Amino acid sequence: MRVADLSLPQRRYTVPAAGYPDLIALVPPSLPDRLDITGVMNLVESATFSLGTYASELHDPATFQTHLDLLFCREVSISGQVNLADVSLTDVLVERFAPQDSSQTRGNLKLPIAFRNALDHAVRLARQQGRDVFTLDNLLKIHAICAQGLADLAPAGEFRTKQTWIKGHRIKMARVVPPPPDYIQKCMGELIAFLAPGPGRTASMPIVIRIALVAAQVKAIQPFNILGSDLLMRILIPMMAAAEGMPPILVSNFLHRYHQAYFDALFDQQLSGNWANWLEFFLDGYRESIKEMMAITSGLRRLRQSWAEQTQDMRSDSAAHRIINTLLNCPVFTVQTVQRDHSMSFQTANNAISALTERGIIRPLHDNRRNRTFIAPGVVAVLEEDLSAHNADIGDRRVSA
Repeated sequence: MRVADLSLPQRRYTVPAAGYPDLIALVPPSLPDRLDITGVMNLVESATFSLGTYASELHDPATFQTHLDLLFCREVSISGQVNLADVSLTDVLVERFAPQDSSQTRGNLKLPIAFRNALDHAVRLARQQGRDVFTLDNLLKIHAICAQGLADLAPAGEFRTKQTWIKGHRIKMARVVPPPPDYIQKCMGELIAFLAPGPGRTASMPIVIRIALVAAQVKAIQPFNILGSDLLMRILIPMMAAAEGMPPILVSNFLHRYHQAYFDALFDQQLSGNWANWLEFFLDGYRESIKEMMAITSGLRRLRQSWAEQTQDMRSDSAAHRIINTLLNCPVFTVQTVQRDHSMSFQTANNAISALTERGIIRPLHDNRRNRTFIAPGVVAVLEEDLSAHNADIGDRRVSA
């Protein structure tokens, strides 16, 4: 990053890079309390309307929590692949609902599992505490959960202590050089003040704008290493909506699908200080992500109805129906877990599973005769329905922005 890469206003925020006194780093200014959003007002209104519509459709808290659990699995499978972990959605579902001995957990699943735990923790806490959830201690705790057992994210729950840079094998070739470690505490303190306005201050901007600003600011500060900062950003986006009593929106699929436009919009904001391009990109993505989640929610409802139609010849109190009634809550299971959860004999559970397998509602994951694991392929199909673009070849998949 050179001085010439920065707009004149942004040059005021440069300092010597830590350990590289001849090079500069960019300390992002605190987020504005007010911002001219006239140019993106249509997108703001559209995203806000979509968010409200989605919230109004989620009448049953238990059903929403079931769907959210599956959506979290989808989100972390995407994020895991973004971060070069060779995982599939099925891998994540198996680990979530029918885990093996934790000591046998595949190394490439450790990041998605840790991310899912952190995401679930953050959203639950935000629902309980509202904006009070946004403290430095809580953000450090979220990072610590992400970092459990992962050397790449160490030290867990601590800000980075070394100079980092974005896009470039060497710092001299970097697109952006975030603030030196000594500035992180101040930058994050300002971010917390924006997230949780104190007495006498109000959040005057629409929530979708605030989420967009915070997402970009975390990427500009890079409080942890690149991977840890990226995971925090992806968690804060749904966390902020949850703190307002709204559905937590998950955006990884959109960001990954349009990764180059995502990087370009971020770098443009950081180097120019202009929010217009970033807001346009993010709001469009946020709105599309809401539509995506609404489509998945509708798809899961239709799937449940199709299961009912496929089993209408069975007694409503049959063992097979009892399994179907909890299949969205637990789409991966073993005969033993069915026995335990439904208080059935082995023979009853096995017969019910065979009946559902014959109808294609479930299928075995492998040919093992012992500890057989079954999955509902319809659930996987609904969650993966729009991921074809995500799974396409996208070139450089390193998390570097």
